[in-house]
This record gives sequence, structure tokens and C-alpha cells, in this order.
Amino acid sequence: VQPNKEVGGNKGLSSKLILLKV
Repeated sequence: VQPNKEVGGNKGLSSKLILLKV
């Protein structure tokens, strides 16, 4: 998980994807 890369506008979508990946 790299928060620095998720700082964009996809933070919300990335969060959901990260949760699914985990």
C-alpha cells in the first residue's frame, strides 16, 4: 500500500481496491 501514490483523485477508489486486495 503506497498512500503517496493514492494522493490523487483516485484515493476513494484506491481505498476500496486496497481493501479488496487485502
